[in-house]
Amino acid sequence: MKVFVIESPSPNNLLDGRNEADSIVNISKMFGHKAASFFVKNKNELDSVMKYITDVDASATDLYCYHFSCHGNDKGIAFGPDLLNWVSFAKAILPILKNKSLKDKSIIIISACGANEQKLTRKISKLDDEVKKHISPPSYIFVYDEKKVPWSDALLSWTILYHQLGKVKKIERSDMQRLLKKMKTVEFGKLIYFRWDEGKKKYLRFRPK
Repeated sequence: MKVFVIESPSPNNLLDGRNEADSIVNISKMFGHKAASFFVKNKNELDSVMKYITDVDASATDLYCYHFSCHGNDKGIAFGPDLLNWVSFAKAILPILKNKSLKDKSIIIISACGANEQKLTRKISKLDDEVKKHISPPSYIFVYDEKKVPWSDALLSWTILYHQLGKVKKIERSDMQRLLKKMKTVEFGKLIYFRWDEGKKKYLRFRPK
């Protein structure tokens, strides 16, 4: 799997030496993934990075993960001083959606407060049917299921997720549901996913009970 971490910490996070990107990159490499990180300070830099990292021709065995680590709330996520609502964020990730070679080969992780109430998947699901014919939505979008994300807890959850993703070439719904249920049962993190259903042309949420 190839992992791109797009991180936008606050200045205080930087001064405190608190970041997620270094940890995710090291964890990913430890599990056999290829990984790189990008420090994004505003929306313009996000747009530039997205165009750059999605300029790929994915092969049949490739799986691409785009991990966004930033501050946020239920209205959107922040890149430096720019708070992008979910419509604006959907536009920012258009390079992923438009790259047809990423069909069934991409996932998104949003590690941000309030992402459990994200509206990104709803916006994509409600696109016109004609538009949907020309895009390839990520197969899964994972978020931490709490309004306020405890940094250490989230990192533990992502570590387990990346470990499991290193064992598969194709993400099966039953495997992911079983994993998320197990993680919640043993208190290793509360993750939920939104899975793109090709038949229904929309995202379906799974929240383990």
